[in-house]
Amino acid sequence: MTFQTGSKADTIHDDIVSCIRNLLEDTEFSVRYCAAEALGALGTSAARNSRVGPSLVRCLDDPAENVRYAAGNAIGKLPNLGVHRTKALGKVLNNLRSSDPETRKTACNLVGAIDTEWSRNGSIVRQVRKRLRDPDWDVREHAAKAFISNKKVSACSRTAIVGLLHCLTDREFEVREASAEALGAMMRSGLRLFHVGGVTIAKQLSDPI
Repeated sequence: MTFQTGSKADTIHDDIVSCIRNLLEDTEFSVRYCAAEALGALGTSAARNSRVGPSLVRCLDDPAENVRYAAGNAIGKLPNLGVHRTKALGKVLNNLRSSDPETRKTACNLVGAIDTEWSRNGSIVRQVRKRLRDPDWDVREHAAKAFISNKKVSACSRTAIVGLLHCLTDREFEVREASAEALGAMMRSGLRLFHVGGVTIAKQLSDPI
C-alpha cells in the first residue's frame, strides 16, 4: 500500500472533502445527514474548504430535522469558521421563533453546539428561556435541556431560573425531568438559590453577600 505525502496528499484530501460537501445537496435526507456528520468528524481538514461553512449553514434550513441537527453539530466542531459560525448562530436563534415546533426544538438543541459560551449572552438566554413556555411540551423539554450543558454558570444564566422553577410543575414529566436536571447542573456549577421576600434570587458562591 502506498501513502501519499505532501501537497499531492493534501490535494487528494481536499477533493474528498469537496465530494462529501457536494452530498449536502443530495436528494436523500439520509445522505445529507451522513455528509454533515462526516464533515464534522473531519474537523480542521473540512474547515479549510471555503465552501464547507456556507453549505453547512444552508443545511440549517433543511426540511429534515436530523440533517439540521447534524449540520449544527458540525459547525460547532469545525474551527475557524468565523463569519459562518456567526451566521449559523443567527439562523438558529431565528429558528427559535419558527412556527414549526420541530424547528424550534432543533434550535434549542443547537444553541450550545454552535456557541459553547451562549449562557454568557443575555439576549440568547432570554430567547431560549421563552421556549420554556412554548405551547409544545417537547420544545419546553429541549429548552430546559439546553441549560444542562452549561459548563460555566454566568449572571445571564440566572435569568432562566424562574422559568426552570416553573417547569418543575409542568404537566409533562419529561419537562419536569429536564428542568430538575438543568437546575441540578447549575447548582453543581456553584449556583445557589435564595428566597428573599418571596422572590427567588440566584447567586454564585463566589459572589459578594
